[in-house]
Amino acid sequence: MKPYYKTNLPILFLLMAICHIMTFCSRRFQPQLSQQTNNIHDIPITDKTDSCFPGIETHAREKLQDIRSLTASKASDTLKTLADKIIMTARNYLGIPHCMGGITTQCLDCSGFVMIVFEEFGIDLPHNAQEQSKQGKLIKEKNDLMKGDLVFFHGTYKTSRYITHSGVYIGDNRFIHTSVGKGVTITSLDDTWWKGKYAFGTRILN
Repeated sequence: MKPYYKTNLPILFLLMAICHIMTFCSRRFQPQLSQQTNNIHDIPITDKTDSCFPGIETHAREKLQDIRSLTASKASDTLKTLADKIIMTARNYLGIPHCMGGITTQCLDCSGFVMIVFEEFGIDLPHNAQEQSKQGKLIKEKNDLMKGDLVFFHGTYKTSRYITHSGVYIGDNRFIHTSVGKGVTITSLDDTWWKGKYAFGTRILN
């Protein structure tokens, strides 16, 4: 009769081999993150297909991508909501007359109007159209404008400054601003007077 330990020796070797394989696969599956990684967007999504558990790893990559997409979508929705709120606030000033230097509900100039509207949302802009045009990201093409963008014009009156007028883009090729004749009003960018004076837009909300 063979000793007990000799009879079970092949089984012991088999168990050791299985444990070794399981440990190797577990290490392969764990993401290699540095101590500095605090943002989900910093986690690399690999395309390895030689994992010991390819189905699980593929699911993890897809789940992470879904989370990233959802985060980006929420950020986009937040900006759209903010832009709509800014435009709604700007509309509350419709009809207020124009006056140079005005920043009250008694009368407003163009840059003063833009300034106080954005100020209500914690966004500080200078009380000067040309200085406002230096804020945010430059939007060269009208077709790229989004709600809440600032729009700028030149040559609306005689001055050494290039930018002489500012307003807020509200969509559908229209902007809200303060004009000399109508006060706070909504105008098409294709309006005969304003079309040839359009310079560019900038994006403050990002």
